[in-house]
Amino acid sequence: PLKDTGEPETVCVATFHGVNAQLEGQPLRHSIHRWMAKRLIESAARLTSVDSENLDRARELFDVPQDRFTVIPNGAPQGDNSGRPFARGGKPFTIGHVGTLSDDKGWKLAVSAVEALQEQNRNVRILIAGTGEDAGQAEARAREHPDFITYRGYVQQPRENLMPELDLLTVMSVREGLPMTIIEAQSVGVPVAATAVGGIPDSVKTGESGFLVDRTSDDLARVIEN
Repeated sequence: PLKDTGEPETVCVATFHGVNAQLEGQPLRHSIHRWMAKRLIESAARLTSVDSENLDRARELFDVPQDRFTVIPNGAPQGDNSGRPFARGGKPFTIGHVGTLSDDKGWKLAVSAVEALQEQNRNVRILIAGTGEDAGQAEARAREHPDFITYRGYVQQPRENLMPELDLLTVMSVREGLPMTIIEAQSVGVPVAATAVGGIPDSVKTGESGFLVDRTSDDLARVIEN
């Protein structure tokens, strides 16, 4: 951490954006993080977190007292373009997965939900954007079903270049902090269907800003259909 200069207007701030990894089976990495956390505690640094759920992890993993934190949620300015084209008469209903492509992030669950609804003749499609270990699989699924699956790869500035195309953002993650994709979607009026992990319940309220769902394609399909 930066040293205290003694000047009243100078403050060192360290931010915990989300401790997604539990560091199990990683004793060296765990020890290094605990050492860095100890230095922060001993310094004059102000500690902030993007969500309240993160404070429990910081205490359990790194022995950082919860009262050392100030919670400052992620944010984004209001977008110039609004989303939800379906509500304005556009078709089909478009859901999106935006972010890392891996099993933990749940993009396959979103695809499975759309496939199930397609079998029921529902006019629903999915737009996938992001990179990761499953990028090849996402591209293959899009080639197999080009009529209702689109893979965009990496998209710069998704809030401006992708979110306005969505009627619903899905975040079917195993663990999260408070993803910027949720904040960006909400900034352009797009509701979110997400698992109730990490700081997501702080931002996603069922029936108000989206839906908290079980981590199953069936539950997600039910939300989309309704």
